[in-house]
Amino acid sequence: MNHLNIIYSLKLNMLFCSECDNKLYPSEENNNLWNKCLDCGFRDKFEHAVVEKKLFKSNNHQLGDNNMYLIYDNTLPRTKEKECPNKSCISHKEPEKQEIIFIQDPISVKLTYICVNCNVEWKYS
Repeated sequence: MNHLNIIYSLKLNMLFCSECDNKLYPSEENNNLWNKCLDCGFRDKFEHAVVEKKLFKSNNHQLGDNNMYLIYDNTLPRTKEKECPNKSCISHKEPEKQEIIFIQDPISVKLTYICVNCNVEWKYS
């Protein structure tokens, strides 16, 4: 099998290993970019100019519709250092329950905070 034969997934725009069909991940070694398989160790030098592309203008993004489920996502970063702006939130009476998740809004590039107790959302730049 030719090691330079990388399978492209056009739908997901992801690269897959030609040896074991697992996902290839970007890696930097000796000031070069590589697409590397974490399972079998296969690697291929990255020859393209675009490494990452972010779209900041989009008409179909609405965080507010989904934030009631975001508070259950354990992969999102959390802090106990921010105070919920909702004065009737339980975290003001019981400070040990104060917990806020935060994510970066892809449109405004501002941080969006969501209280895990009352689900109030606010932004901070």
